[in-house]
Amino acid sequence: MKKRIVGIFLTIALACVGIMTSYAAKNIDEKVSISDEENVIKINIDDKNNPYLVDEGYISDIEIVPYGSNRPTKEWYLYDNQYTWSAAINGNTLYSSYYFTGHNGRFCLYAYKPSYSNVSSYSITIYKRKGTSSTSTYVQSYNVPTNKDLEFHSERKISENDQFYFKISGGRKANFAANGYVDAY
Repeated sequence: MKKRIVGIFLTIALACVGIMTSYAAKNIDEKVSISDEENVIKINIDDKNNPYLVDEGYISDIEIVPYGSNRPTKEWYLYDNQYTWSAAINGNTLYSSYYFTGHNGRFCLYAYKPSYSNVSSYSITIYKRKGTSSTSTYVQSYNVPTNKDLEFHSERKISENDQFYFKISGGRKANFAANGYVDAY
């Protein structure tokens, strides 16, 4: 009889511990997803009133021309083929290694919060590549705080046949490491 009572008591105790652990894990997951979402800047490049948008008039011709980096000449087909990137910015400007096709005019560029940074913000600029020539058309430039992840997306400024690429710059004294991905959706 004592063994049955102890057995029932242990079963009830273990069930309560399991329920409490499950409840605690659920609450932890909910808090993480809420705080993660709050730490992401979502930028629709088609929105002309975006607060992170840099006025085109403020970008000089000198800033558009890279120092020590080249515009991409290799293609990356995005459809079902996500591109992962990383960049160590040390006072220089870096372009994506590829220009992107196969996106049907809809893409997402995600940049994780830099793992280290001596600047409070950096810029990401989107360009359209003009065919096989080395010339490009400026699309938009955004000033991005280094304390948050960033998500760009577009459905109109880049058409389905456009080839696009991006540039990351933090200024001459900037030192930070960023990484992310580009994908079609």
